[in-house]
Amino acid sequence: METTPTNTEQSLYQSQQTIYNRNISGKFNTIRNLFFLGIAGIYYLLPWITWNNQQAVLFDISNREFHFFNITFLPQDILYLSLLLIISAYLLFLFTAVAGRLFCGYVCPQTVYSNIYMKVESWIEGNYIKRKRLDASPISFTKFRIKFTKFLIWGLIGLWTGFTFIAYFDPTSSILADIKNLSLSGWQVFFLVFSGAMSIFLAGFMREQVCKFMCPYARFQSVMFDKDTLIVSYDPVIGEPRGKRKKNDNLKTVNKGFCVDCRVCVDVCPTGIDIRDGLQYECIGCGACIDGCDDMMHKFGYPSGLVRYTSEKGIEQRLNCTSLILKIIRPRIIIYSLILIVLLLALSILLYIRNPIKTTIIQDRAAFSRVLDKLEMIEGVYQLRITNSDSIHHNILIEPKGIEGIIIENLPQPIELPPEFTETFIFNVRVPMTSVDYAKNVNKEDKNYNITFEIKSITDQTINEIEKSTFIVKYRK
Repeated sequence: METTPTNTEQSLYQSQQTIYNRNISGKFNTIRNLFFLGIAGIYYLLPWITWNNQQAVLFDISNREFHFFNITFLPQDILYLSLLLIISAYLLFLFTAVAGRLFCGYVCPQTVYSNIYMKVESWIEGNYIKRKRLDASPISFTKFRIKFTKFLIWGLIGLWTGFTFIAYFDPTSSILADIKNLSLSGWQVFFLVFSGAMSIFLAGFMREQVCKFMCPYARFQSVMFDKDTLIVSYDPVIGEPRGKRKKNDNLKTVNKGFCVDCRVCVDVCPTGIDIRDGLQYECIGCGACIDGCDDMMHKFGYPSGLVRYTSEKGIEQRLNCTSLILKIIRPRIIIYSLILIVLLLALSILLYIRNPIKTTIIQDRAAFSRVLDKLEMIEGVYQLRITNSDSIHHNILIEPKGIEGIIIENLPQPIELPPEFTETFIFNVRVPMTSVDYAKNVNKEDKNYNITFEIKSITDQTINEIEKSTFIVKYRK
């Protein structure tokens, strides 16, 4: 008897399942909360701190200045930003090579904000069981009230987040005055709403999906891992065979490992993975599963450490804590550390010797040198752009050198520069005809002479810089 084959269809797409995280306490949860509190506190409080009668941290885009306490960075200071970005990258490489995705689990903004919104959700809707039941229940006034309250508080947090974001680019006092007078600009309103809405969308709704599908770090982390990298791991040697049992059961009698198959490690995981399945790119190394498992081991009277920070070699070779630490010190870690030390030293030295007076002097090519016959001088026109990025007033003297008898005209001496002030001057440089052999030049060929301008501060004797330029002698044909 022949059987007719039946055609079956199977979807290749699986809809995302909502993760209801179980609240857990423990040492790693405490450490994580302290990091979250510190990072969120820094972000929200920095715009309110003043330094020398101005906002301590401010990206002043209109004036192309970045104020960081008593230091002002200008576009010419791109080197410092470049070094800072390189240092940040190497720090990330070092942390990942040492202990996996610690950045993701403890200091990533996505993790910090997700935790904030999840705590609000847990506070209003209850524990993970109540939240799951609430979502599965039909629409009712109680459900509407609870959800409305949650979204209202989320919205307030989002607005505060958006306000803080624009406060890094526009002084807080100015924004408050604009809000009071209902005179916020279109761009201010846009970024306030946009940044607040994005924080709610990414951290309130998307949560672990950002880590799983949007974050590039999760995709290339594997190239920085090796068998000595500390990661959150389940130890199958002592955990298997897993299975449920009573608290008083003898492990030898029931022939089971320490894992009681309670699935607490899954319930507390922010990305919803089962750590017992081995290393997975979704794991952010937060250690929540360690706290959950240790708590359960304590209840059963078993030793902690079934899930712990260890390495693949640590499990394979049964290494103790001291051996694990020694294994961390390997060539790539030493190289990363040495590079970081060199970069940090370079940045520190550059900041220490940094000149707060920035000058740019160029000869006006549209106004070539002209001959002043009565004075027996040749005159060139120059443009000076000078910036005081310091927090104190400076009186600047500029002295030309390089040609005998060279002088400056039409430039105030000294130049008074208030704190964080930029000024542009048009001035003349004159040199004697005899110093450039003007009369002896039979062929009347144009000549370029290298000159320098010495920039000195009367206020601060340590400021003494040299600006190179050129004096072009244009002969009359």
